[in-house]
Parts: sequence; C-alpha cells; structure tokens
Amino acid sequence: MGRTGSSSTLWPRCYNGSSRPEFSPRKDPSVTTIPGRLTPSLAPSVYPSTNDIRWAAGFYEGEGTCMFIERRPGAGSERAAIVQVNQWPLIWMRERFGGSICGTRGRNWKQWQIYGARARGFLQTIYILVSPRRQEQIRKALQVGKFSG
Repeated sequence: MGRTGSSSTLWPRCYNGSSRPEFSPRKDPSVTTIPGRLTPSLAPSVYPSTNDIRWAAGFYEGEGTCMFIERRPGAGSERAAIVQVNQWPLIWMRERFGGSICGTRGRNWKQWQIYGARARGFLQTIYILVSPRRQEQIRKALQVGKFSG
C-alpha cells in the first residue's frame, strides 16, 4: 500500500486521547521520548474488567492483527492493531489498554495501535481467549521460542 500526495498526508494523524490531534511521537522529530520508557500520553485511562478483556479478545479475534517489527538485526518491537470504520470501539480499546488511534486523510477507516510493552501485555492477556490461529500469530509476534545467543 503506497502513500501518495503532499507531505501533510504522508503520515497518519494520531490521537492520544486529547481533544487535539497531533503527530505520532514515532514520526514527529520534535517529540522526544526516552528509549525503553512507556509514553504517559498513551497510557490507559480505565482499568479493564474481566468482561472487558473477554470483549477485547473477541474484537481482536475478528478485526485485529499483531506482528514483530524488526528495526535492525536482533532489535525490534511488538505491535498490535485493530482497523475499524466505526471509531467508538477503538476509543473503548484505547481507554482500557492504552495506545493511539490513527487515521489517514481520504480513507474511511481508523486504526487503534499499541507497541512494545503495552502490546506484549495486551497480547499475553488475551492469548488464552483467542483461537489457535490467533494464538500462533501472537506467538510469532512475541517470538516465543526464538532465542539469540
């Protein structure tokens, strides 16, 4: 999926829960973060109940994806995402599990996404509740059984 158009449409706009959209810290060079630290603006605002976790697992089962993004040999990050036209379930997920909601101009869909420690925590939480196919996808993203040495 190639991106075309002006530089203002090159990167998706991300929403961190505030009323004002801003660029994702991963793409905006003016935002500085400390490597290996959780970004407070991407933290969840509601503690998920058991039923919330079950609902999230079912929603992820139908609409979600995860992967390991290798930045350089031996180093990378886990990512979990859900794409949806209706923004309400994505806001619900962001409130309970953190992350951000992004959309691209000219497209009718939004995407909830989490990276790193938050993605690992979410995927490990829902692992037992999803199908064997999704469990295999999660094992690959978390690189279970892969060791360097």
